[in-house]
Amino acid sequence: MREEYQKSVILFSIILIFGGLYYSTLFDIGSVRRSNGFLFTILIACALVGFLQTKKLKRWREEKKTDYTFVYWSFFWLTVFLVGYCGFMIVTRSELECMRILRNNMRGAGNKIYYEGSNKLNHFANNNGAEGSGISANYLLEQYKNIWRGMMFWKKS
Repeated sequence: MREEYQKSVILFSIILIFGGLYYSTLFDIGSVRRSNGFLFTILIACALVGFLQTKKLKRWREEKKTDYTFVYWSFFWLTVFLVGYCGFMIVTRSELECMRILRNNMRGAGNKIYYEGSNKLNHFANNNGAEGSGISANYLLEQYKNIWRGMMFWKKS
């Protein structure tokens, strides 16, 4: 394939992907045309176009007729982002019972991390912050570890 056609295919796939992402917002929450079926179809099609273009770029790169290393890695990471975004949208927008439970669990986890982390910081500031010079570096390091253990749900052993 000639280099001009290859560049045209790359440009066309970029237009398809970003155009699809733009038009997917027409079917999202808060829109008059809200439809999860169309939303998921468009997002999956965008991820599929990204995947197929990445595969094609890899083949062109292996032929070593042109240097598309940067374009290949850009499409690779764009495809990874699209697959992750598509998964996120399916989990947060789906009406299935299992997805609603997962969405509620994800929402509660962030609040728990914030609540436990802020409690640890407040406890540290109220009890030991006023003493000033009596705090050793090992004590500060241990408190820092405990804060992260609390935020990451790890129990102190």
